[in-house]
Order: sequence, then structure tokens, then C-alpha cells
Amino acid sequence: DSLLIETTPGCGMTVSYTYAFFATDDCDNVSAQTIATFTIVDTIPPVIVAATNLTVECDGAGNVTDRDTWLNANGNATATDICSNDLVWIYDLITETDSCGSTGADTYLFTVTDDCGNMSTSIATFVIEDTTPPAMMCCPDFTINLDQNGQATLTVDSLDCGSTDVCSDDSQLIRSISKENFNSDDIGPNDVTLYVTDECGKVN
Repeated sequence: DSLLIETTPGCGMTVSYTYAFFATDDCDNVSAQTIATFTIVDTIPPVIVAATNLTVECDGAGNVTDRDTWLNANGNATATDICSNDLVWIYDLITETDSCGSTGADTYLFTVTDDCGNMSTSIATFVIEDTTPPAMMCCPDFTINLDQNGQATLTVDSLDCGSTDVCSDDSQLIRSISKENFNSDDIGPNDVTLYVTDECGKVN
């Protein structure tokens, strides 16, 4: 015969049952009892569906909203555990790589832990890229006069009236024009092209 004498809940859905075991003969004599415990343990980590990398277009300010939304979603990782109702997620930044302009890549370790301390992990990277060329701001058409030697020179500032780039500081933009020097052969309308290149090599 057996008698349950104690139930001890453990982590998650684990539990220990302590029983007293004894024997009774036909004359109802009862033997000395022996005690034993039946224990359910959890040593299996959560089953994780891996986090996924996310690439976003540079907003010039670290893409904080995109990053935080991704992190709060555990890098889009999911997990299940047969012995725990509650799973706890954390993330740790493990590498941080700066690139051109305000672009870069941050790699995170996502860890999920069940009620019994069993853990599973996944690694994913949040990438900021720049695929957008600078926003051009050309000056209106204007006239230049040749000097006494029949020469005139244009500078970039003569054609650029405020070009900008969302992912590069204005001071880091490389500006150039298709033609700088003019003489009497150029009298009349002239088309001059302004080129602006950002830190990631995008040209407009």
C-alpha cells in the first residue's frame, strides 16, 4: 500500500510527491513503512525559433524607434516550453560596427529562460543602410561676366544652395561641378551639372 504524505511544487510544472509505502498481511498487521519521493524535473531548454536580422533605411538619428521595436519583439524570435507557462526574454549587445555616415550594424544575443532556469539563445543583427542619394538644392539660373582677360570661374558654392543628406553631415558631403572655367567661347547659355556625394558613395 502507499500513502501520499507530501506534495512539493517546484519550478514551472515540476513537482515532488513523497509517499509512504507499507505492507498489510491478511491479519491486518502493518509493516514498518518506507519513504520515497517521485520527482518531476525540467532540464530541457525552451524550443526557440531563431531571431531574424533586420535592415532599415538610415534616418540620420540611429533609427531608435525601428531598433527598439525590433528588440522589444526579441528580434522576432519566438519560443515555447512544455513545462513553463512564463518565459523571460533578455537581449545583450555583443558587437557594434560603425560604417559610412550614420549607418552601421549592431549584433544582439537574445536569451529566453524558462521557469526552471533552462536557457536558449539566438543571435541577430540590426543593420542601418543608406541607399538614398543626397537631396539636391541647385541655385537658380544666373549670369557670370568674363573678366578683362576673357575668363570666368565658377565654384561649387555658386551652384549649390543647400544640398543635404539624411545620413551624412553636410560637412562630409563632397560637392563638384561639371565645368568650372569659362572663356569667350562659352558666351551664351551653359549647362553646368552639380554633383553631390554622401559618405556612403551615393551620388546625385
